[in-house]
Amino acid sequence: MFDRGISEEINDILGRELQGKLNETLLLILLTTNYNASIKSKEEKQERFKKRQTPMVVEGLTTRVISDELSMPQSTVATAVARLVKRGYVTHSKGLPVKTTEIGRHNGNEKLRHHRLLEVLFTNSLGLEHDIAHDESIKSMLLASCDLIQAIDKQYNFPESCPCGFNIPKSPLCDR
Repeated sequence: MFDRGISEEINDILGRELQGKLNETLLLILLTTNYNASIKSKEEKQERFKKRQTPMVVEGLTTRVISDELSMPQSTVATAVARLVKRGYVTHSKGLPVKTTEIGRHNGNEKLRHHRLLEVLFTNSLGLEHDIAHDESIKSMLLASCDLIQAIDKQYNFPESCPCGFNIPKSPLCDR
């Protein structure tokens, strides 16, 4: 999802403060995506109870898993988690997984929506390859306002998925 090269580039361009905000956002998106997958898994479990073809995805992730998934040092993850706990977006106790709160999931879905709609813009209007559009949208999503995201959404007739094929979530935070 996030490689060290982008992190270093953003740090050089935007500085430590915005890098910290980006780390928090990426962590929140990862946790929200994991939460959504765990809910889907729970719903599918009813149908597959006897067969158990797919393992249950658990809600919440350990800081080690987050660190590995985002290619971030565990100290960076710990700092981002502490900030998100203070803002009420996640819950975490030592030795337990980090879990999103309802407001954290709303924020995570909104940031994921920003990221994916920016990918749509960069791919469709600028002709960028998917990988480049993905990287550029990560760098841009913190700066994109709800007005900009709504305009992109409207311009492309409210797309259901990004160029990579992933669902663009709806969000109550930017009126969709």
